[in-house]
Amino acid sequence: MQKVGLGDMLLKEMDEHYRKLGIFPTSYGKRDGRYRRLQLRKFPYAVVFKIIKNTGFCVCSIS
Repeated sequence: MQKVGLGDMLLKEMDEHYRKLGIFPTSYGKRDGRYRRLQLRKFPYAVVFKIIKNTGFCVCSIS
């Protein structure tokens, strides 16, 4: 099923999480040692990322 504006809603939620991630990267749960997982609230997707010292974070997967 498609809904008008759904893509914009997804991008907005991801943008909000990425801003928080840049400030509080360790607030997200660890997964497989060095990776962390961010679960989107409104969509059935998760972002797997790793923290890179002194530079921020690197998104490894969105699924």
